[in-house]
Parts: sequence; structure tokens; C-alpha cells
Amino acid sequence: MRDVLGRMLAEGYITTGQMSQAIAEANRFVFSEPGWSLTTTRSAAPYWTDWVEHLLTYGSAPDVANGWYTDPVLAAIVAQHGGLSAGLTIQTTLDLTMYNQAQQIMNEKVSALAGYNVNDAAVVVLDPHSSECLAMVGGLDYNSKATGSQINMAAHPRSPGSSFKLYTYLTAFKQ
Repeated sequence: MRDVLGRMLAEGYITTGQMSQAIAEANRFVFSEPGWSLTTTRSAAPYWTDWVEHLLTYGSAPDVANGWYTDPVLAAIVAQHGGLSAGLTIQTTLDLTMYNQAQQIMNEKVSALAGYNVNDAAVVVLDPHSSECLAMVGGLDYNSKATGSQINMAAHPRSPGSSFKLYTYLTAFKQ
């Protein structure tokens, strides 16, 4: 962080006072080591891992055409340091226990709704105080060939379909 702020100071984007203020504010945060580590062959949270990988690596511009968002600033930083295979440590806000609980609840709920032609689900859990994404489960079973669940339904843009009709009709009736 000090390197970035030092460069911003040197380039004239911030003042010495702003740099000191940013450092003081950053020192208020407490960072902890993650409870798990990402490997290149397997992940305990595959939907999350795919999302983070795409966020950090694909292209140099926002890539929304394929349903993924790439942050060009973060992607440039990762590329500058040799890419994800260069041994970078990426710390995220994932709560693996919450991820596993969300996946378990999704499986239970979809099983209970099996008679209603429900065969997949997705969950995103955000901390309302910090806006951190604590869990993102994009489908029932990432490795299932039957459901095609390697598509992250939590992050993949899709049409709202008939679920939006309620708002359309309500607006029309009010007018």
C-alpha cells in the first residue's frame, strides 16, 4: 500500500497529508490469514475461485460479453507481477464455512422443490456493514455433468424473465 501511495505522491495525485491520512486509516483495519488456500487443481469453493480468477486475469478491459466482469486495474496488477501462476497470494473476503452452509441449504431447498421443476439455485451472501462478499455459490454441484452447474448462476447475467412482470404490472396499475 505504501508503494502505491508513494507513487501517487510522486506523480502529484495526492499530498503528503493525504498520504498520511490514508496510511492512518489503513492501520485501523485488522487483517487475518485465510482459513484455506487456493490450489490450481482443486478448490473448496470452485464458483468463488472461478469468479476471482476471471475478475483478476482475463483481458485488459471489462469483459461482460461472456458473463464475467474483469477489473482492468486489478488484471493489470496481476499481469505485471507474472499472473496468478507466479505464486501471488490473493486474499479475499470468502467465509468458507458460510459458503458450505449456503451450498447445503441450497441442496436441501432444491430437493424439497423437485416436484416443481426446480433443478438449480444460486446464492450470494453480502455483509451489510462492510459490503464484503462472504459467499457466492453459483450452482448445486460444480462437478455435475447433469446440471451443467459449472456456469456460475450467481455471477452470470441473465434475463429476469417473468419474475419482472410483477413490477411491470404494478407500475402500469399505479399509472
